[in-house]
Amino acid sequence: MDGGARGGDVGPQPGAHRTRGGGTGAGQQVAARLQRGRRVHRAAGPGGLRVVAPRPRGRPRAGEDRSEVRIAEITDAAARLFAERGYDATSVQDVGEAVGMRKGSLYQYMDSREDLLFWVLRRNHEQLRAHTTAALRGLLDPAAGIAAFVGAHVGHVLDNAALSALYAQRFATLERQPALRAEILALRRDYEGLLVDLLLRGQSSGDVAPDLDPSLTARSLLAMCNAAHLWAGDADHHAVVAHHVRLAGRAVAPPEGQ
Repeated sequence: MDGGARGGDVGPQPGAHRTRGGGTGAGQQVAARLQRGRRVHRAAGPGGLRVVAPRPRGRPRAGEDRSEVRIAEITDAAARLFAERGYDATSVQDVGEAVGMRKGSLYQYMDSREDLLFWVLRRNHEQLRAHTTAALRGLLDPAAGIAAFVGAHVGHVLDNAALSALYAQRFATLERQPALRAEILALRRDYEGLLVDLLLRGQSSGDVAPDLDPSLTARSLLAMCNAAHLWAGDADHHAVVAHHVRLAGRAVAPPEGQ
């Protein structure tokens, strides 16, 4: 992921005990906290991958445009079908039938199937950022913030494994739609910026090795986290999250004696 905006104040859980090479030494605590706070419904995706089942939308809230509600319903259906069947095997007509619309009516809201892919990827980004931001809320210590960030990110990737695979396999499809691709890249840079900010503050506090390039380090950690769905399979998600938290803590910690 690319450069990015800065996040707000983020940091440690009260009473977290810091240990050298492991960030806060709270990998298991962070993973447990994330696991307890995660309320998802899982459905089988391709190859046994697990995805978060979309929530049905109701009538518009006060001040909410009906077209926005309809687009949300279409996005829900597209995300579910992409997860169940794959992008190539899902047609615009399939999505229309899932929301009770004729194919022609669906094109009142979109121009191509790439729009559906864009909506799904954009919403996944927004949900990931909200999930990670919630995990960081109230934390002030950068080492604890890094642990919480990594734990939240891996948890989201595992809970949305089919959509994570869709992103990895189909983001290049948006090259035919430069404006849509640019918006996704902007979301990526903004999200990555949260982690870059934590690493910079960790260097200032002595929790992160001073010789690490924050941007390259953030991208390396995110690449590791993004690949978790490729191998985790039916492994215990709690253990996988905790493992990534420990790895990240050891990777960024300054050498002993510094």
